[in-house]
Amino acid sequence: MAGLSLKIEWTGLRELQDEFKTMNKRFNLILLDEMDKIGLSCEEYAKALSPRDSGDLENSIHSTQATVEGQSFVVYVGTNMEYATYVHELNNVRPVGDKYERGVKYPNYYIRGRGTGTCQKPNVKGYQPGRKFLQHAVILTDQHFETAMERALIRLFEGGS
Repeated sequence: MAGLSLKIEWTGLRELQDEFKTMNKRFNLILLDEMDKIGLSCEEYAKALSPRDSGDLENSIHSTQATVEGQSFVVYVGTNMEYATYVHELNNVRPVGDKYERGVKYPNYYIRGRGTGTCQKPNVKGYQPGRKFLQHAVILTDQHFETAMERALIRLFEGGS
């Protein structure tokens, strides 16, 4: 009786096993790099959308370097200015307000909660600079997240770091 046999041989299995041994470390390094880029994008949006009066708040916004916390890759974007939360959450319904700085009154400086410096800043992808600047920055950064993850996978499978 005639038969048919087929031999399937996987050459290079040892190399593949070696590749898998280094893949997890490379994957972590690549993802940390991509998360750093996401953090910088969010920082850029937050600065562009933050209110501008003296410029101190805008200049204080920064992102941290990405780290691994538990099973998550994390990057923080924020500011250490004490009044940042107040400005972020401000719900000013007054149409016009005065500004007081160093004993000087600037009448009608705030219009719908936004000062002259903030009003002069351009909109960013449909968002007005002013309150909720960090929240809006995160929303705008979300569109970069999927692209960054795709780049990370491509870099991983191409063998780069």
